[in-house]
Amino acid sequence: MTTTKRSPVYLVEGDFASFFRVPFVVYPATMPWVSMLKSDLKALLDEKKNPHWQVAERTYFTAMRDGVPVGRILCHVHHAANERFGEKAASFGFFDVEDDVETARALLSKAEEFARARHLTLLRGNMNLTANQEIGVLTDGDDKAPFVAQMFQPEWVSKLLVQCGFAATMPMTTFARFDVAAVDLDKIVTDKHRALMNDPDYVWREFRMNRFDDDVEIVRTILNDSMGQNPLFVPMTKEEARFQLGPMKMIMDPKLTRIAEFKGEPIGATICIPDPNPLLKKIGSRLTPWGLLRFLLEKKKIRRASVIIILVKRAYHGQGVIGVLNHDMMKALKEGGYTEMGGTWISDTNKASLKQAQLTGLHPHHRLALFEKSLA
Repeated sequence: MTTTKRSPVYLVEGDFASFFRVPFVVYPATMPWVSMLKSDLKALLDEKKNPHWQVAERTYFTAMRDGVPVGRILCHVHHAANERFGEKAASFGFFDVEDDVETARALLSKAEEFARARHLTLLRGNMNLTANQEIGVLTDGDDKAPFVAQMFQPEWVSKLLVQCGFAATMPMTTFARFDVAAVDLDKIVTDKHRALMNDPDYVWREFRMNRFDDDVEIVRTILNDSMGQNPLFVPMTKEEARFQLGPMKMIMDPKLTRIAEFKGEPIGATICIPDPNPLLKKIGSRLTPWGLLRFLLEKKKIRRASVIIILVKRAYHGQGVIGVLNHDMMKALKEGGYTEMGGTWISDTNKASLKQAQLTGLHPHHRLALFEKSLA
């Protein structure tokens, strides 16, 4: 009996077409992985379009075997984050790879070379690109379909990272609920919350699509205040906020995104959007003329939603603002006919957010972690 020896992999740098194709090739069709739109990924990596690259630098590689893409990795360094936290860290992201340790090692070695060439001593990932976006590697739950903005890879990726000398850190959980219609709104709020809801000094409103840029700026200021002390967080600029939140305009249901104001000051926000992942899966995450037509025709039928962020300025923590925002968001979901909802990652150390997820009736969906390797 003879065995066929596979050809070795070789790496191609900066080829976007092959980089985009990798997960479609190496992940089984039965696996519920969903790609972001091809045009959005291309813009994300574009050093001229994405303002993030004004304070960061990057390159990316595709592992090829016999002309077929079998792995990919983005290598990058966020100089602004290193300055803010006194680190010498590089990151990898979009690490998608076949279940083969040699292919994984070839890609990760490129990320290590990238870091060492810049005299950096730590490599961590996935970071796609910052803590404001998708982070982590799935460690449990790869049989469960992700909601938009939830990270997803088969569990073999985390095992390959361990084999390549990386250690798991910062465990996280994503959450979901599949019976939105059954939510009891009265159980989400207490008398404390009802007092805020009836207080004329507070305004609880939906996102204004006719003043999109103005409300994006409001969300940015709340985000920077709320997250300012969090590890890995770097305040967003106006340009970064518009770049990151701009694509949501195509899918947003303004009733689901809520803003809280106190005496005219914006103090809290919830961004919740219809989840386009099932539709993206159907069109292969490509907005061809046919794909765009199908997207526009079917987006109003979406009955899944994803909570991107729930934020309150630090001075208003503990006053019940998040509880009211949660209530109003869940009410809008029920009234809008949404049946399922998911939430992005929450760190195991974030007890307040974990409690809110529990109060909203969300259940653990995926387990993730960041993976790190010292290069010192």
